[in-house]
Amino acid sequence: MKHATRRHFLQSALAGLMATQFPVRRALASTASDRKFIFVFATGGWDVTKVFATEFSNPGVDFEPGAQLGLVGNISFVDHGIRSAPRRFFERFYEKTLVVNGIQVPSVAHDSCRRLMMTGTTNDGSSDWPALLAAQHAETFPLPHLVLDGPAYPGKYGQVVTRTGTSGQLDALLNGSILEWSDTPVGVSDYRAEEVVDRYLRQRTSAELTAAESSRKAMLEGFEKSFSRASQLKAYQHDLNWEGGGFSEQTALAIDALERGLTRCITLDYSEDSWDTHSKGEPVQSSNFQGLFLALESMMDALAVTPGSSGPLSDETVVVVLSEMGRTPQLNGKDGRDHWPYTSAMLIGPGITGNRVVGGYNDYFYGETLDLASGEIYAEGQVLTSAAVGGALLALGGVDPLEYLPDYVPAMGLLSS
Repeated sequence: MKHATRRHFLQSALAGLMATQFPVRRALASTASDRKFIFVFATGGWDVTKVFATEFSNPGVDFEPGAQLGLVGNISFVDHGIRSAPRRFFERFYEKTLVVNGIQVPSVAHDSCRRLMMTGTTNDGSSDWPALLAAQHAETFPLPHLVLDGPAYPGKYGQVVTRTGTSGQLDALLNGSILEWSDTPVGVSDYRAEEVVDRYLRQRTSAELTAAESSRKAMLEGFEKSFSRASQLKAYQHDLNWEGGGFSEQTALAIDALERGLTRCITLDYSEDSWDTHSKGEPVQSSNFQGLFLALESMMDALAVTPGSSGPLSDETVVVVLSEMGRTPQLNGKDGRDHWPYTSAMLIGPGITGNRVVGGYNDYFYGETLDLASGEIYAEGQVLTSAAVGGALLALGGVDPLEYLPDYVPAMGLLSS
């Protein structure tokens, strides 16, 4: 009974929030279904003092020598001579960029933190943000959520999630060569025989559906949809490099898939070197951030020149950049930093309040509390949880966050009016 009362209270609170931000809701309703998403994950836990956390006045935070406050538009960041890429990125894309600081991830274990950042909970059966966004329009895309690398938690939406595979499994499946991987010899048909079989399956399924009883009809309809998606994919098997490769090759595949309408959500991982730097981590973190921002700059340039549904993909695609945790504000005895349950994220693209930094870190390097409706720091506000950020992402893509996160109010202040 207490849980039901709490849920009713939160639903009422969110309804009030939506009412006070009606222009936000109206804008979301008109464009949210067209939005695509690229999730870029930095596996291992990044050091936010290298770019995002600018608490230079906090004596409890160790900044590397030579670090200084940078400012481009309203984006404040940690600037350093050995990392030119973040400044250049912000100079070019600050109007489209939102930095979110002080996100609470109440764990310091990698697996738990990854699940928390991607689903808002540690429940094994929970689906992550890209799976939920992809499921909203699963009928539209052959590969609703395409995972090229990085974490994925499909939950009950496993049917909308596809991994390319570390050894080119998806490519082998599409071109038929996967049959050669079998321990038992399997004959491979030529394309003429394939066309005959495909035509037979289409005609037979159509005929069966006409006469099928309701109990069998659902299964046949599911097969028909799956077969249609498979046919779409086969048409592109020679046009896309499904094997992926490094981050730049994965980015090219991601943008090709978005351009052809094959997918709505894509997950990639950027880890030039491991972000989990417990010793001598300063150079590694610095190099990783330099490479990450160079890669993001190339990604944004490619999105800008690639056609989408009604304009360039950069006007329709939200890039979400995140890591499972932050790192301690002070160096340990090995010149590294250990796990920390507060972190930052960056959103780039349409529908967000760009040219802005939301949140921050207090004297203890915990996340500042916020008014979630505005995104402003508010002493009597709420902790910015990963669920609150994820709820805003769901709303950004036209998914009702209360359906999946009934106990959390989404951070609607991240979204534009």
